[in-house]
Amino acid sequence: MDWKPEPERRWIVLSGPSAEDPWPVPCSTTQITQRYLHPGGENRDVTERVRESVSEDGTVTLTHTMKRPTESGVQDEAEREVSASEFIAFLRREDDSRFP
Repeated sequence: MDWKPEPERRWIVLSGPSAEDPWPVPCSTTQITQRYLHPGGENRDVTERVRESVSEDGTVTLTHTMKRPTESGVQDEAEREVSASEFIAFLRREDDSRFP
């Protein structure tokens, strides 16, 4: 896996689009379900999760993500698409305490 710096960025939208004031750029909606996993190895500093994304056209993307802290405070991230069978195998390690 390739580890890359992952600065966290968030935006707050103060109001939604309306007929008088539409979004300034094209956008789409994706439904995301994310599940955190119990540690799978010796390195307890690595956080793992799997994500299922369903786009407006019904396309499903399954992703496995690993994050680890760095001394600079920015997390390194390694992310890859996985098959349905890999996704199911990861779900066997799901951390139910971190899923609403």
